[in-house]
Amino acid sequence: GTAMTPESQAWRKEARGEGEQPPAARTYSEVVAAHRDLPGPAVIDGAGEHTWPELLGRAASAVAWLEDIGAAPGSPVVELATTSADAIALTLGAAAAGKPPAPMGPRLTERELVPCVTGIGATVIVADPEYAKLGERVAAATGARLFTLPEFAVSDPASLPIPRMADIAVILHTSGTTGRPKPV
Repeated sequence: GTAMTPESQAWRKEARGEGEQPPAARTYSEVVAAHRDLPGPAVIDGAGEHTWPELLGRAASAVAWLEDIGAAPGSPVVELATTSADAIALTLGAAAAGKPPAPMGPRLTERELVPCVTGIGATVIVADPEYAKLGERVAAATGARLFTLPEFAVSDPASLPIPRMADIAVILHTSGTTGRPKPV
């Protein structure tokens, strides 16, 4: 793993109070365990503040939802969503379930998104309601199934599965400044 720079350590101490510092962690499971009971907000969005137990409980609900919609293990889940507690819960839940999240900018065009979706072999796209029309066009062009990002209920954070070490945690794409965006 990489060590935090002195600057990032200072920012981290400033951003959180002394009792809110999680221990250093390397794996997804260690990060989740370190944050499970952390006080204070995990996410602040338009709906307000969401605690770590609430966010991880939503992630556990996202795991069940992905199972319900038939997202296949190992198959990427494309996310056309902005930053909200439910979008972050989907990212955490998909990673925990071994269904690598692939967040993509909802402000990209269909022409930019289609090669990214087909390039990673995604069969599921999840879009914020405001990006559903774009999601429909990308799904039609790629053969992927489109789902609208739901509001996840808060369930027991302890039910969040532990991913296998061999699972891909997340699929990100380069910006495409030298050509097409590439998965990394």
